[in-house]
Amino acid sequence: MFQFLKFDWKRHGWALFYCGVSAIGALCYGYDNTYFNGVLAMQQFKDDYATQRNTSGNLELSSSFQAMTASAIYIGDLLGAIIAAPVNDRWGRKATFWLASFCILIGGICQVADTIYVEAIVTVGRILMGLGVGQFTVTSLLYIGEVAPSEIRGPALMMFQFLQSWSQLVASCINQGTENLDNNSLSYKIPMGGLIVLPLIMFALLPLIPESPTWYMFKNRREDAEKSFRKINRSQADYDPTADLAQADNTKRIEEQHSEFSSWKSLVTDPVERRKVLFSAGAMFSQQVCGILFFYVYGVVFVQEIGVQDPFLVQIVINVVQIVAVGASVISGNKARRRVNLSVTNCMMLVAFLVIGGIGTKPLTTATQYVIVVFSFVVVIGFNFGMGPLAYTVAREMAVG
Repeated sequence: MFQFLKFDWKRHGWALFYCGVSAIGALCYGYDNTYFNGVLAMQQFKDDYATQRNTSGNLELSSSFQAMTASAIYIGDLLGAIIAAPVNDRWGRKATFWLASFCILIGGICQVADTIYVEAIVTVGRILMGLGVGQFTVTSLLYIGEVAPSEIRGPALMMFQFLQSWSQLVASCINQGTENLDNNSLSYKIPMGGLIVLPLIMFALLPLIPESPTWYMFKNRREDAEKSFRKINRSQADYDPTADLAQADNTKRIEEQHSEFSSWKSLVTDPVERRKVLFSAGAMFSQQVCGILFFYVYGVVFVQEIGVQDPFLVQIVINVVQIVAVGASVISGNKARRRVNLSVTNCMMLVAFLVIGGIGTKPLTTATQYVIVVFSFVVVIGFNFGMGPLAYTVAREMAVG
């Protein structure tokens, strides 16, 4: 199980570094998924942006404001993922990284620089950040898969969600540390500013990484592909690019042969291709529709509403549990059967949702509050040990099936 930990990682040091730069996209994705969750629960944010009061007379964000600002990121994610395909094909992976980083930077600046407290500015900023995150989500995994040597490709790809989980924990800790800055907009602007730092780091490191050799080969730029392979493998003094170039040539030839007989229409009319689409797209759809986004988008607000004293601390614990679950999934990913893993973990989530929903229909006591929190942990464990990491793997295996 731990055999990959004994691997000679130093031999692939530069390749790991380049994959690490690409994985900044995972950090952006994870941080973005979490920081706004806590911001919505901060009283100073409510004081600045709310227009209505609750029964206690305190300013309270309207449900429409929460829904619009929280969901705006997913509008951007969708558009960003769509944009990423033509940009990747036309200008390469690095161009997509530049564009994604720029979108996140501008979106973050929009939020931090808003001093007139207008919902539209926050919403536009969130959409722009979503544009960047959507491009990163598509391209980071693509770049890692094309740059990482075959010996480390599996662990490198699986680490995407592991790093995403760590950035979620960092975002939760920042929220916990700033939410008590009373009468100061820095309480929520500091977490917002975190998404300005990450693209700046990406800007600094992008000139150091090579373009994908696979992209060069598809553009018939063989000499550039060879230079890229040499740069990726320069930790190996005896490296010879001949085998990698031959494999890239073969991949290109197969892709060109398939493209002659394939079409978008065949995804619907061809029974084999239709089955692949249903299973692969279904895996990714199930990952998002299973209910986990509620905890990522409204987790702190939800825990606060049911009366738990320190909702920010609960969010930190949830993120720690998530890291443990993802780490266990990465280690055991190829040991447990996919179907068994998904069946067990989804049953865990189903039971937890039924318990949380059932308890929520009755007046809450301290005991029932803790029960809801505990079963929230069960949902997070089930998702991050099963559907979360495996959806990418299952989708890829079914698509190429």
